[in-house]
Amino acid sequence: MSKIVLLLLAALTYYLAGMYLSLPLMILGTAELLLLIFLVILPRYLKRGLSVSFLKKSETAELGGEMRCQLVIHNTGKLPVSRARLRLKLKYAGEKKEVTRRLYFGAAKGDSETEFSFRTEYCGLIQIKADKLRVYDYMSLYSSSKPLDAYMEAAVFPVSSPLDIDLPAEAFDNTGVSELTADKTGENNDEIRQIREYRTGDSKRHIHWNLSAKTDKLWIKEYQKDADLTAGILLSCGGEIKTQQQSAFYSLFFSLALGLLQSAALVKVCWYDGGKGGYIIDEAANAEQLRELLVRLYRSNLSKADNAPAFEYLFRLTTDLELYGKEKLIRPFTAEDMTVENQYPDLLRRITITL
Repeated sequence: MSKIVLLLLAALTYYLAGMYLSLPLMILGTAELLLLIFLVILPRYLKRGLSVSFLKKSETAELGGEMRCQLVIHNTGKLPVSRARLRLKLKYAGEKKEVTRRLYFGAAKGDSETEFSFRTEYCGLIQIKADKLRVYDYMSLYSSSKPLDAYMEAAVFPVSSPLDIDLPAEAFDNTGVSELTADKTGENNDEIRQIREYRTGDSKRHIHWNLSAKTDKLWIKEYQKDADLTAGILLSCGGEIKTQQQSAFYSLFFSLALGLLQSAALVKVCWYDGGKGGYIIDEAANAEQLRELLVRLYRSNLSKADNAPAFEYLFRLTTDLELYGKEKLIRPFTAEDMTVENQYPDLLRRITITL
């Protein structure tokens, strides 16, 4: 509307200048017309020297937290840019649905940085693409756009909330992994490595009750892990699943693996990758390696397989969120259970998984 008003004002000025034969009005009308032409040309000039790229090609965040993405604005032109709009498209890997975000910014000469953020809703990989840049004149009346091809990937990890897993020694019989010597009271024959204060997510079975009673603080006994102790998890797919269900599956798997790592030195994971047409066996010895394993799992085409894998395991987790121990159903979960809104870490902390 403003540019129409400016155009009508220039026309009115010319009309009055002709009617009253006024030279000042004629000059004013010419200036208004030249201003219009300048404002039309200016965005086309400014966009030539303006480009956008991501500072990092990958970012990470925790489920339910803020994903922050840094952008670098490159302005090689001779003039600053007062207003520009960047169109960003976000989608989870494997999904067709895209979410469009728009970011407004200004840019001085040279390079500058800005950022945009959004709340993460699901676990998995998010593909973020900056595909269109629109530049405005100094009065924001006219604009000109150009395509972009800046791309980055973001990984959303589950909340660190290990399951409390009670694994007696006989649970490891005939599984092809080393024995775990532990009774149901939480005591085992491993050497105590250290005693430290309780942290959220620690197993209740390892609480040092005598010391805790004396000091009015909760203390945890950390045991030296057997370097040969390995626990296996088989992941099985029941068919195509939606993003929310998949996110719940990743969260439950992560909590299960973290729980096993409190007793085992190594967790081995097996799943069928439909893209590669075979089973994948991966392993992790700590939380950081487990996150790296998760990214590889995110990139896989988790598919249903007819043949059984040559893999010994203690637990089997399905994409229907059913947790099995030695093929016996331990507990079913739902996608609604495993949401941040329902505070699933608190739910998991109240559960003890026993084989």
